Amino acid sequence: MSVKVETPISDDGTNFFGFQYKEIYSRLLSQNVDMEIDFIQRKILQNYDHPHILDFCCGHGRHLLKLWQAGFQIDGLDINQDFLAHIEKESNHQVTTFLEDGRDFHPPRTYDVVLNMETSIVYMSDEENMKMLRSMYSCLNEGGTLLLHLANREFLIKYFHPLIWFGDEKTGYALEKRQLDIVNSTIKIEQTRIVNYKTTNHVITMRLYSVAEITNMLKDAGFIVKHIYGDFESNSYNVEAHNTILLCTK
Repeated sequence: MSVKVETPISDDGTNFFGFQYKEIYSRLLSQNVDMEIDFIQRKILQNYDHPHILDFCCGHGRHLLKLWQAGFQIDGLDINQDFLAHIEKESNHQVTTFLEDGRDFHPPRTYDVVLNMETSIVYMSDEENMKMLRSMYSCLNEGGTLLLHLANREFLIKYFHPLIWFGDEKTGYALEKRQLDIVNSTIKIEQTRIVNYKTTNHVITMRLYSVAEITNMLKDAGFIVKHIYGDFESNSYNVEAHNTILLCTK
């Protein structure tokens, strides 16, 4: 079941993360999904009896559909109508989805668990990103858990590459030119995609949050930060970790 709302605003993020994104990133983003699902079940879901879950910025449902297939009650929120249509098709319309901007989302119910995976909230200003965190907080029951998954700022800066090329003949190719702004802690990504012999250009800016910055933002939103991991194998966060994974409670 899909809950339709007024068409969300369009911005660089909605253009960058269009349906073509799903195709060209499909193999890259699917590599660690099973490990991520196992982490979510071990670290969060086993602590609740029949938890109701919200995948906040669910994309095309890589995590949502696997959790639904495992028998969990899970809803999805995203700004991309094509992604939600894919979820509805794959679930035979058994999953509730919300087509809405997360900054202004007013859930019809609250949840035991909110998931925000794959660095989904860092493509706007700090003020707008803060709105996203406050919205996630409003979606949770008292005692509920937020999993916030970000790229590790320190790792990206230490191993920064200005040019990145990935993809294959089946899914298409992407060439990224990256500009690091160390003062403002951002990376501007200019991406050229070649899919089915057609070329498109996309631009987006990614905010890199330090652990101290994002922890303070979460606390300002009302969360209690309980654990910080560096990967989905439950290793502690450090500067060499690829990820910043924060488990927070309301």
